[in-house]
Amino acid sequence: GNSVAFTVGASDAENDVIEPVEPSMRLLPAVKKNKISGTGELSIPGRSVDRAHCTGQLIDTLLDNNGKIVQTTDVPLKFVSSSLEKKKGGMPAYCVTKFNFGIVKEPGTYTVSAEYAGGDLFTSSKTTSGTVTVEP
Repeated sequence: GNSVAFTVGASDAENDVIEPVEPSMRLLPAVKKNKISGTGELSIPGRSVDRAHCTGQLIDTLLDNNGKIVQTTDVPLKFVSSSLEKKKGGMPAYCVTKFNFGIVKEPGTYTVSAEYAGGDLFTSSKTTSGTVTVEP
């Protein structure tokens, strides 16, 4: 068996193993003329994330209405703390990414999906949300 030695006087924090949690992900794509961009958010419902949660990259994929990949982009996660957090009912802190697919040549309906590979504090996660229509 494995024997575990505890140091006398060690803080409890050192003995706590932090289990990664699955982030709640949402994508907010937007269209301006024929340019598709937007933001992605990773959060923990009901509580704030720490700066340490917001590591790594989100891989955003733009799909056409046939489900074909048009473009893929890697964007780093950034930590957003909220000034409202300390007040009652404020927004908890979360991780955010900004993506920009640039100009789309073909009109039609596009879907944005995102995949997070996971980190020390978040497990891997995938979401497909946000449909945008590029007008002819």
